[in-house]
Amino acid sequence: MNFKIFTFLLTLFALIISTLTINIAPRKQTNSIEYLRRSPRQIDINLSAEHDDKEDETEIALEAIANLWRSADSKTQIEGSAKVVHNSNALNTGNTRFSGRLHVHHDYKRNLALTFSEEKADLELNFKRLRRQFDLTLAAEHDNRQQQTDISLEALANLWRSADSKTTFDAGIKVTHSKNAYQMDNTKYKARLDVNFELGRK
Repeated sequence: MNFKIFTFLLTLFALIISTLTINIAPRKQTNSIEYLRRSPRQIDINLSAEHDDKEDETEIALEAIANLWRSADSKTQIEGSAKVVHNSNALNTGNTRFSGRLHVHHDYKRNLALTFSEEKADLELNFKRLRRQFDLTLAAEHDNRQQQTDISLEALANLWRSADSKTTFDAGIKVTHSKNAYQMDNTKYKARLDVNFELGRK
């Protein structure tokens, strides 16, 4: 069996097993007594096929997406996915691509907010919990035809949000490293800053 196919099937099996795990958590009513608690998991398996009569080409894709772990307060969660795509045609120049993705999402809040009081016409500090988000994604893809492997790491974060949530600042950074059969390495860096604001009054 092709080693890459074996690796994909092993990853797919790990995703399925992770959704069936039973967590051990402390019981609040007792002192140091543990019990088995089933934690909710979600897994999606997608199988698709597409055929092009003009090019006489057929593409078959299999993808598995699973929620691997979620904290008790649901503020932090880890999701994983694996996908294989196979192309075949009349010229027997088919290609198989493998890809995997690990995504970490975290919600956090800051307590200190600076607000303006219209009644007092003065600035004052209020303790208000403002929502923040952070996402970290690790992805890998391999192309059999080009014998190239791409590995990328991306981080996205909400840097600032106004008290009324009408204005937000988001930033992201991504690093992608590529390597092929010719031992030619390439690394790309990308950064972004997004400003979103809502105009008008309700």
